[in-house]
Amino acid sequence: MSTDTQEIVEHNITGLLHPVGRPGSRVLAQNIELLLENPSVREQMGIKGGENVLEAAHLFLLQIVPKMVGLTDNFLSLFVLSQVSRSI
Repeated sequence: MSTDTQEIVEHNITGLLHPVGRPGSRVLAQNIELLLENPSVREQMGIKGGENVLEAAHLFLLQIVPKMVGLTDNFLSLFVLSQVSRSI
């Protein structure tokens, strides 16, 4: 299983994980069959996955936007100071 995928997908909650490569093909087929035969499972995994994406996006915005605003303020302050210095 891919580590990156495991960080995003919670097995049986937001999706189904299976081994990578030829040994995983049987498990992949079983996972596809399970999803095809169970629309409510697909729906619940989709809902939970969507909730996780929204939560991650919210946390990202809470952490990144203030930093970007701070960087922009710093840049503008330096720009204004450089313009003032030139005029003196």
